[in-house]
Amino acid sequence: MKNIIVYDFDKTVYGGETSTDFMRFFLKRNPKYIFRIYKVFPSLFYYKKDLKKSKEIFFEILNQIEIDYLKKEISEFWKVNKNKIFPWVYNEIINNKKNSEELILISATPEIFLEEISKELGFDKLIGTRFIKQERYFLSKIDGLNCKHNEKVLRLREYLPEFKILAFYSDSMSDKPLFDLSERKYYIVKGIKREGLPNE
Repeated sequence: MKNIIVYDFDKTVYGGETSTDFMRFFLKRNPKYIFRIYKVFPSLFYYKKDLKKSKEIFFEILNQIEIDYLKKEISEFWKVNKNKIFPWVYNEIINNKKNSEELILISATPEIFLEEISKELGFDKLIGTRFIKQERYFLSKIDGLNCKHNEKVLRLREYLPEFKILAFYSDSMSDKPLFDLSERKYYIVKGIKREGLPNE
């Protein structure tokens, strides 16, 4: 049994939506890919019906871009956008690491976007939406399911069959399956950390 502390990322640690923020950043720096925006519009149709398909369509903008180049762009993105990490997060993580055996970041955001920043912030493990890995090029195909709702719990159990969540941080009640497993619950509202869930 491992004692862990778990965080969501977008609007919990970071004051925005990583995927859409990165896409705007990337297209400004790489205008030759702007014509691919037309591929994004069908994702709006699928958003409520099939979130996995919607996300795959959205990321077709990056389809077949060299992974090494994409990672360089992600690194540049975080140099510019790191200031959107909520200030309270840094000391909170320092204290978390003293009081738990492992600090885990779990998010619906594609793992490739969070690999660098999660390590920099001090997380021990990143669990995000996985895309099928290719040696050289990004492929807009999700490996498994979108890491959201109960899938987060399943992915966590895949990584750690036995665990105790000492604390969980999230901005969304879509993460109720993880809140239900946590001893302490922190609900983030517009960047402010509040203990307990709404209406508790």
